[in-house]
Amino acid sequence: MFPRQKEYQQWLSQIRHYSQQYVEDNEFILNDFYAYYADSHESSAIKQPVNVMDIRAYVDHLINDRQLKPSTVNKYTSHLKRYFDYMYDHQFIKVYPLVNLRGITLNRHRTYKINWQGKIPQMLDLVKPDTIKVLVAIACGFNPDELLSLTYQSLITHLHDTSLKEALEKHSFFPKTLNHPLLSDRRYVVTPVERPISSKLALANRIKSDEKVLQLNLKPSYLRNSFIYSQVIRPDLTGEELKKILRCNSKSLAYYQANATKTELIPYQLPANQ
Repeated sequence: MFPRQKEYQQWLSQIRHYSQQYVEDNEFILNDFYAYYADSHESSAIKQPVNVMDIRAYVDHLINDRQLKPSTVNKYTSHLKRYFDYMYDHQFIKVYPLVNLRGITLNRHRTYKINWQGKIPQMLDLVKPDTIKVLVAIACGFNPDELLSLTYQSLITHLHDTSLKEALEKHSFFPKTLNHPLLSDRRYVVTPVERPISSKLALANRIKSDEKVLQLNLKPSYLRNSFIYSQVIRPDLTGEELKKILRCNSKSLAYYQANATKTELIPYQLPANQ
């Protein structure tokens, strides 16, 4: 459900005479937006009006996390615009949240910062423990979907950098019980058994503030792609070695290698003030 859903859908079908398929598509997209909005805010903040930053964050989520095509993202934003036009024109909201939507560009040319893996030991005391956990897991070849159920035991099994492993073990966030989830859901910290974090969106929001510290996009999907590209351009690795490191098949490897030639790859450097 979303605000004024019944009145709005009646307006679409009875006043504007949109098709039933359009109304259903519109409902799906608005429910999707408000689910994202609720998941990315504290419960007390959900009562606040949607603003342009919320819209921008959602569009960024569609592009980077879901990897939707520009045409699909345009479809989503078109449906959002129709709804918020209605809400503003009928004075249900005082501020129109899509006023600067034209400033959001859907750039097909992607740039990735690569080889951040070697800088992880220098990051240990700069950012949140969960940020380090995500970086290490991605550097071990895990994909974003696996982060939600990953345990410390699985991580350590795939971590072959001895110096990094020793550095992690010296930190307080490294548990003595290795079957604990790597990333726990903090809503249940009082329970005897730790539960894994509930969603990739919740994880991305938890570590987002460290992007400014590291000057690195920390969205798991971005990190995964940047890690892939940093590996497929290495001349010292064979195809079989790459498939093992990336945990992928031959078809996926060929796709990654082709994409790497079309992508701007920039070696990552820690900010000078760190």
